[in-house]
Amino acid sequence: MTKKFVCADEGGNVKPSQSLLAWQLVGLLFVATVGGAYGVEGCVREGGGWGTLVGVLITPWVWGLPTAVVVAELATAVPSNAGAVMWVNLSSPEWVTLSFVIISGIANFVDNSLYPNLLASYLLPPTSTIAPHILVKATTLAVSTLVNVYGIDVVAHFGSVFTILITLPFLLIFLLYLPSVSLTNIYNHVPTERISWSRFLPLLSWNMSGFDSAGHIVEEVQSPGRTLFKSFVWLIILTEVVYILPIIAAVGTGKHPPESWAAGYWVIVAEDAGGAWMEGLMKMGGVVSCFGFMTAVICTTSRAIQGIAVLGVFPESVSGPLRQLHPVYKTPVNAIIFNSLVTGILSLSMEFSLLVDVGQMLYSTRLLLVFYSAVYLRYRYPDLKRPFKVPFSTPGLLLATSIPSLYSLILLLVSVTDSPDSTAVFCLLATFILLLSITTKYFCSTKAFEGRIVDDEDDGADEEIGRTSLSPHQQQDPLPPMRRQRDRSMNPTVS
Repeated sequence: MTKKFVCADEGGNVKPSQSLLAWQLVGLLFVATVGGAYGVEGCVREGGGWGTLVGVLITPWVWGLPTAVVVAELATAVPSNAGAVMWVNLSSPEWVTLSFVIISGIANFVDNSLYPNLLASYLLPPTSTIAPHILVKATTLAVSTLVNVYGIDVVAHFGSVFTILITLPFLLIFLLYLPSVSLTNIYNHVPTERISWSRFLPLLSWNMSGFDSAGHIVEEVQSPGRTLFKSFVWLIILTEVVYILPIIAAVGTGKHPPESWAAGYWVIVAEDAGGAWMEGLMKMGGVVSCFGFMTAVICTTSRAIQGIAVLGVFPESVSGPLRQLHPVYKTPVNAIIFNSLVTGILSLSMEFSLLVDVGQMLYSTRLLLVFYSAVYLRYRYPDLKRPFKVPFSTPGLLLATSIPSLYSLILLLVSVTDSPDSTAVFCLLATFILLLSITTKYFCSTKAFEGRIVDDEDDGADEEIGRTSLSPHQQQDPLPPMRRQRDRSMNPTVS
């Protein structure tokens, strides 16, 4: 019998509006995952132009596209703004879900806090004091928060406009440099020393990460079964164009050796290519890119916070306000405000390279659990309704996810071993996450997580519990008393 996913009401009687079209979703995901070639300078420094081009060509297809199609299947089969948290919740023991919640929260806040800093670095000179930095970060975060409160369609419209403004300077660099490009210069554009994989790979993957963020907004996408996959394909094509063309142009001239590349180097490239007007255009693009990134990631991660609150992970005094939607704009207003406040606090003291390492440690761990969840749910619930389905059998899906899983595992190992600081942070985070999740499960958790797989014909009868506080191997055992009482109140047939 066909199964379907059901969840507790996400925000009272007010539901998110399904307003996102494919082109809006592409714009939103572009500024949340790519945002132009800003940030790729470190890859060129560590891997050279040739190594970066090869990485940019390969990574979206062996890592990004498999992630995108798996996310499309999971997000349409389990449509919850909790996103990957709900997918792991349905396929793993409770302590794993709790660990995943903590991993996701830390990863989101770490990633969010990068963009106010980047924006301030484009607007302010390096010698500026702390006061202007605080003012710029607070102002831009306030504007970003306001845009998010007004609605995801507003954010998506911003994303579509920002996509044009962000890509324009890089296309102009390509056209201006094209007559002087030499393939020999590209091939010979390699670091003076061997490639530093421990720095190159995390930077490369950071520039290509974020495809799973679509899972947090799936409830606000029109016809997600068709829209998600189409948007992912266009996003990857746009990603390739935005990265490859300006890198070919810049390194093909032979004017910019790898060791000269650093954060913000595109401004120097733009000035050399077209003069002061191009320098100004590139700076404007940098500010727009950072603001677009910040607005988009606050949009997706705020919905993740709201979705996690729906699961009942936090005490009701916390979960209640966080899961509420604005009665007019239908946005998770309290989650947005909380997210922006934490982002603002963390952005005041950040170290970029270590943050990239920490972010990629957590992100690769998240992806490994997402791939596991996709395979497990295929095996456990083969009849679950899937508006979009990866066109493989369960063994084929396992094989298809093996390559991105291996990439994620390598990324995790490389990020952990990049420096003694990275190793120490990883050990501390792993210990903290495990202890907190296990402690919460056995001493603090008071109710089972919401979210069930049920028969499609009758939401109450013959229901199969997709997740309880038990492991998947224990799900044939009787329900715990508290869960039994709650399920009996919802469904008199549960005995």
